[in-house]
Amino acid sequence: MTYKISRLFSHEPNELLARPRVSYKISEYVFDYIRENILIPNKLLKDDKIDYSFTLSFVVFDSELHKFFYETPFNTEENKFRPDTKPKIINGVKEVSIRVVSKKISAIILPSDYADIVYDMFGSFLVASFSKKVTKEKMDELKKGLNYTYINSIPFPAPFEEQKYIADSSSYHKSVDFKAITEEIIIKDVYKKHFGF
Repeated sequence: MTYKISRLFSHEPNELLARPRVSYKISEYVFDYIRENILIPNKLLKDDKIDYSFTLSFVVFDSELHKFFYETPFNTEENKFRPDTKPKIINGVKEVSIRVVSKKISAIILPSDYADIVYDMFGSFLVASFSKKVTKEKMDELKKGLNYTYINSIPFPAPFEEQKYIADSSSYHKSVDFKAITEEIIIKDVYKKHFGF
């Protein structure tokens, strides 16, 4: 049984540069903390025959696009969560997607604030999926134990290679002046051209 944490953010040039510039290590630390303090004690997600893959999807709030939201006790004025309550098992891997639409998501979000959002993303999934064993009150109480000294010790802004979002090593083609000619857009190059690293 293994756990994999992946992060998803739009690779469109006008959105790519708004993604959190934090290390992938923060998401993994938050999950490990939850695993040790919630999953293991409550015997959750412990099927030895299944691996678990979590995809954390981050979306910048847009009042024109985002008007209706999934109801979860973790929702706030700034953050709206959408956990996958019916994850599918594909080739022995349970795929879990958790989405947040947030006013706080940006290239300058601090590691500690980012960690809080990731924690609540997992919390929204666990409370929706295991309400008899996990409550928001319990999640909120355990959240106080996050090691923010460690979180803030991780280099920030993180270099591109330390961010590890899905599709970071890919490219796509964009039409030029609405013609058949296309231009290859390499995600890494666009990002580094703007930020320098």
